[in-house]
Amino acid sequence: MILKSALKYLKIFWKKYNEDKIFKESAALTYVTLLGFIPFIIFLLFFLPNLPFVELEDQISEVTKSIFVPESAQVIFDYISQITSKRIPFNLISFFILLFTSYSLFQIINSSFDNILNAREIKSKDILTEITRFFGMTIFGSVIILALLSAISLPIASKFLEMPFLQNLSLYITPFLILFIIFTLGFFYIPTVRVKKRSIVIGAAAAAAVWIIFKSFFNWYIATLTNIELIFGVLGAIPIFLIWIYTNWVIMLSGVVIVSILEGRHIRTESLQGEQEHIKISIERTLPHSSKRRKIKTSFSRSDLKEILQELLQEPENNCKEDKKQFTEKEE
Repeated sequence: MILKSALKYLKIFWKKYNEDKIFKESAALTYVTLLGFIPFIIFLLFFLPNLPFVELEDQISEVTKSIFVPESAQVIFDYISQITSKRIPFNLISFFILLFTSYSLFQIINSSFDNILNAREIKSKDILTEITRFFGMTIFGSVIILALLSAISLPIASKFLEMPFLQNLSLYITPFLILFIIFTLGFFYIPTVRVKKRSIVIGAAAAAAVWIIFKSFFNWYIATLTNIELIFGVLGAIPIFLIWIYTNWVIMLSGVVIVSILEGRHIRTESLQGEQEHIKISIERTLPHSSKRRKIKTSFSRSDLKEILQELLQEPENNCKEDKKQFTEKEE
């Protein structure tokens, strides 16, 4: 019974996966992330206080090396360490530039999430609400991650984590907790529609667990079965970094697909599609004895178009009936 339910769920998952073209969507988000990742990190640092006991640079180093694969982590960390050591001075111009770049990335991700969650009932989005959700995710996420890093940095926690068993376990627990927080906040704040907390927690936990497993496999594959440096030389970190960002988006969007199925939003209903779908019609009117033509362009919903076509189809039938009636009367 459990196996049958699992197979049924996997079938629904794969169907939804193909319908939403997750691989193609992940490729598009990878390109966008390359443009908006560093500005978002700088924007995030505006909200992270430089507390001495937290040792922000060391903590970012550990997080970067745990989230990015080793071959590409050093390149990314070198750049981020320059940012953390030389913080951009706070001024309105730099703040609004970083805000615009980060918010643009947020909007594109929001569009992808809404598409997977079939958020067709949202006709218009309030920009004030969008900005509030963006700041809520950024500030709240920063506070939680900072609290987690602060707890790890405390002397008691550091001594506790230095135990041999927990030291090996922390290599998996710390990235899992950070990713679980990131995915949970993303699934809660980014979509326009409201999603149940239970679905968010399950989707975030599944995505974080898959991420941990895949990272171990990816590290082994890169270190054992490939030698990218021989092909790309000093640029070998770039393709690895691109593949890893792409994989991260595939995993994250997979979590959104899980949330969509748990919420029952994976089914595209005919009525919902019919209400949102409009058909553009161009009508050209030619006046007799005139070379001028008048074009009228408009759009109709499916229901309106159906009524118009029914009236047009009924008119010839009524005319034929009237002509036949008149012909019969003349014969009589």
